Amino acid sequence: MHESLERDIVELSGKIEGSGIEARKESLKNAIGEKIYEDTKEGPKTETPIPNPQSPLPGYAQNEPEDARLRGEKLVDLAWHKGLVAAINEAKKSDPLTMDIFHDAITEKLYEEFKKRKIIS
Repeated sequence: MHESLERDIVELSGKIEGSGIEARKESLKNAIGEKIYEDTKEGPKTETPIPNPQSPLPGYAQNEPEDARLRGEKLVDLAWHKGLVAAINEAKKSDPLTMDIFHDAITEKLYEEFKKRKIIS
């Protein structure tokens, strides 16, 4: 995992302290969403994604166009290798669907990482 992503995890963990388990996941999603959508008029989709174990993307993305899924996967990969800031900067250049896919996917991946590190129990 990239050094800048480690810093992002520390920063985000501070924003979700003191909440219950479900509230922490929502707090994490909101904290990431603030960064992704801060310069846009778009907001995240309100539907809850259904996880697909074979894909890093949320379940609803499986019904979206292949190019949007591919862009979302590339953004997740970028976040994991270059850090959240780099991926968010790229996501901001994307269309709203790709931004939503990335937002939901990275929230889920970071939530699992937080659980693994016992930041969230």
